[in-house]
Amino acid sequence: MHHPRFVSGHVDESTVQLRDDFWYYCGVSAAPYRTVLAARFSLLASRFSQIMLSALRKLLGSTASADGVDESASAAPRSDVRLAACALLVELAKVDGDFSELEHQRILEILQRHFGLAADGAETLVAAAIRESRKSVDDFTFTRQVLRDYDLGQRMLLAELMWQVVLADGVIDSNESYLMRKLANLLQLDAAFLSEARRKTERSLE
Repeated sequence: MHHPRFVSGHVDESTVQLRDDFWYYCGVSAAPYRTVLAARFSLLASRFSQIMLSALRKLLGSTASADGVDESASAAPRSDVRLAACALLVELAKVDGDFSELEHQRILEILQRHFGLAADGAETLVAAAIRESRKSVDDFTFTRQVLRDYDLGQRMLLAELMWQVVLADGVIDSNESYLMRKLANLLQLDAAFLSEARRKTERSLE
């Protein structure tokens, strides 16, 4: 049986095999091949997880400067997309009128764990983000930079981190819920993904 071929783009071996399995059992009884297909899908799911992990590692870019110097321990991180992303976390933390210590600490943890900053660099970035948030008239300035500098995988992971801030105090205020939907729209993220990101975050915090 002749199979249609992909006309462009790179396709790895596992994807080609999955395609071949699909077209093969489309013309015959599927029952004997269910186990094979399930295994192929499992492999692709594993590869997708690796892609998401890679996106997480580069979420806020390299912590090394152009001359190779590690900036992760810097007390004054350079102004870049990290500042815009942190400002969005700050916006969510204070939208309910109470920037709690729990939310503050959660942001610091995120900056250290996912943004590659040391404790002093995280504190400095939060302070800078608070200043920028106060000066900004809307969130478009921050989301525009994130949209320009982050790919879809990075924006999806950022949404999960945003939910971590919202859920830090265990309560989702109506203003927080509204702002999450607004930011997701500005970051061009589907509503379905936003809901899944919330459920995933809630499970991780249990």
